[in-house]
Amino acid sequence: MSDSRGRQVIAYAMQDNPHAKGLLMVYVPDAKLGFVTDVWTPGLPLPEKPNPALMSVVNTVKRAGIEPARFAGGHGGVADYAPLAKLAGQ
Repeated sequence: MSDSRGRQVIAYAMQDNPHAKGLLMVYVPDAKLGFVTDVWTPGLPLPEKPNPALMSVVNTVKRAGIEPARFAGGHGGVADYAPLAKLAGQ
């Protein structure tokens, strides 16, 4: 959906997430900003190994073919995406 300035906001179904049926990831392409809630809290330390919830973020990014630089989370916080992608071996 675009606003009067042309900003696009896209929602993607997170098909393989362990949290809830119908969970969405939102992406703002011109800002390279993703948004998720409950499967990742950006800003908190990452675990030593990726868990299914974090992998659902990485898998959705890959499936959607998007290139987020950062993610904001529904419980507050913002973080770079690169460390999560690296943890997941992407």
